[in-house]
Amino acid sequence: MAFYTGLAENYNLTESEIATIVGHEMAYALLEHSKKQMGANVLSSLAVQLGAAAVQANTGYNADMVNLGASVLHEYGLDKPYSRHHEYEADALGMRLMAMAGYNPADAINVWKKMNAKKGGGSKAGSILSTHPNNDSRIQAMEKLLPENRAIYERAIKR
Repeated sequence: MAFYTGLAENYNLTESEIATIVGHEMAYALLEHSKKQMGANVLSSLAVQLGAAAVQANTGYNADMVNLGASVLHEYGLDKPYSRHHEYEADALGMRLMAMAGYNPADAINVWKKMNAKKGGGSKAGSILSTHPNNDSRIQAMEKLLPENRAIYERAIKR
């Protein structure tokens, strides 16, 4: 796991907000997202290639055009949404980990608000092209998780 210190400096992150980033990266590793992504890519690429070959064989369409269309379908229909799903999972577990470690989970939301202040929330259309959810969507998802994680945090700080 690596942590880019420029992130902390650029966004003036507090210790608790840094715990958000560290928790997210730890969660990504614990959930084995890289391994799952590779496996999913192999399977989905194979399925897309087989489908493209079948379309080309049965229609006579140009193989290069069919493969291009299949590649676009794979990238934007399968790969990027799967990556965004992993980001939400890592956000959720990261928030839980920071709460268990005694860091206020509300500060996880502050990280994305700070990013919004510098970069904007990101458009829903733009997020289709990204492997990461837009900041506003992440904030909304984390706000839903806050009550559960606040209870974990309260127990952690009483120990």
